[in-house]
Amino acid sequence: SPPSIRPSALVREMDSAIESNLLALYSLPHAPRVSVEGAGAGGHLLQWMLSVPGASSVLVSGGIPYATVCTDQLVGKHVEQYCSVPTASALALAAYKKCANAVMMQHGRFADLARSNIMGVGITASLATAQPKRGDHRGFVGLHTLSHRSCTSLLMNKGSRRRGEEDALVSRLGLSAVLQEALPAPEDIIQSYLMPSAEAPDFEQVQLMEDSPHDYIRELVTKEL
Repeated sequence: SPPSIRPSALVREMDSAIESNLLALYSLPHAPRVSVEGAGAGGHLLQWMLSVPGASSVLVSGGIPYATVCTDQLVGKHVEQYCSVPTASALALAAYKKCANAVMMQHGRFADLARSNIMGVGITASLATAQPKRGDHRGFVGLHTLSHRSCTSLLMNKGSRRRGEEDALVSRLGLSAVLQEALPAPEDIIQSYLMPSAEAPDFEQVQLMEDSPHDYIRELVTKEL
């Protein structure tokens, strides 16, 4: 029989911090409605969200446009560089639009749509593969809300983790972005829960941008009127 491989703590089962934060998120009186699109990474984020009871109160949709043509189709154009800030931001906007459309169809009233805390999360990454890569192992997490958009980059050391471990780390960053937006807790506390101190020495997390969002909800209202 093949030798058993002891999975990393990052990819084993979600730890208690992730589970407790998701439970807190799902129990909010006005919980956000979230759609996630992950190109090349983010599978663990969807797995964690679906593994905790109450996911339907928050998660609207989740997609993995893994093939490049699927990413192009989702964002509505040919992407020049898939692992990048613009692509993560475009995926977040696509997720935001998908979430807004679904909430609108569910409620049928623009007043309810405007009051909903809608979030789109876009994830793209270049992770470990069967063949060594020339470039960096890096992930980008874009977040799009009614009030702002942002993108965070995560740079990882080559050879430090297997692919599943790198995906889990990028997924933690994606979950952290949602929790920081939704939960009334200091940013550093949430990040300390989601980014284990043992992982800290060999990755760099950098906030790259934050600016005004594309107001898709206003577009929907204008079209309807």
